[in-house]
Amino acid sequence: MIWKHALLALIFTCFCSTAFAEEQLQVDHDNIVVLVDTSGSMSARFGQTSRMDSAKSAMKFVLGKLDKNTHVGILKFPQSAFGNVNWTYPLGPINQEKMFKAIDTLTHGGATPLGKYMKYATDELIKKRKKQLNYGTYRLLILTDGAAQDAGLVQKWTPEILARGIRLDVIGVGMGNEHVLAKRAHSYRTADNPQALKRSIESAIAEISASDFASPEQEAEVFALLAPLSIGQATQMIDALADMPNHPLGERPAVSVDAKKSPTQVGGNQPHQPRQKHNQQDDGGGSFLIIFLCLLFFICIGFFLKLLG
Repeated sequence: MIWKHALLALIFTCFCSTAFAEEQLQVDHDNIVVLVDTSGSMSARFGQTSRMDSAKSAMKFVLGKLDKNTHVGILKFPQSAFGNVNWTYPLGPINQEKMFKAIDTLTHGGATPLGKYMKYATDELIKKRKKQLNYGTYRLLILTDGAAQDAGLVQKWTPEILARGIRLDVIGVGMGNEHVLAKRAHSYRTADNPQALKRSIESAIAEISASDFASPEQEAEVFALLAPLSIGQATQMIDALADMPNHPLGERPAVSVDAKKSPTQVGGNQPHQPRQKHNQQDDGGGSFLIIFLCLLFFICIGFFLKLLG
């Protein structure tokens, strides 16, 4: 009988490990949206080619080398003033063949409504962060070659993008340091030729990837600061940092039904109850996977008991 129990325990361990590993993979991704200026000025000569062709080549070179845990989205501007926003490559896992074909479809023409599309790109990152339960990293990389024609919107949305914890990096293609975002973004780089553009994109992504990891000295400083705190205080701090606002830019956060009730409606003079942690299995498809695997596990138990009995 002992070996029967050991066999059942092994099966249970395998199923549980698979379920939780799959759940973690679903929420722990790095996310980059590349916002590409395809205005008419991108047709200008840039070395032996055009700015547009150089940008396409550089994106393929850099994005094609990202690891499989990174999700990428590519959004061009401008687009038609009518209808939905069309993503050149929707934010998601990298399929190199599809992504390269999507990049090849980019053509130049039109104005430079940068601010409008900064909001679209950021809202998509925020939506992804909500789905990933605030795990992972979120970055907006802008490639542009001219002044925004909606500079008011750029100035309006930039502080809110930064306040939401979105990393903002900008590359000015053949335009020097005069861009409105040069002193507002986390980083601003210039590129005056195709090789410099490729290096700028590569270094921007390398820099923001490296910033995700703390050095041993930084970790030691953090632990020294947290050491005097009680477990309750430390938990509250972590909860506050993890509770990122995930509503679209320019909108108010949704108010829950309980929050709308008066104190007497939610318990009169009872003491305030701490906010319950968000249940990770309530979002995404991970919970369905775990339920399915658990059911399959019990079916296997019955089968083996019948077979071995």
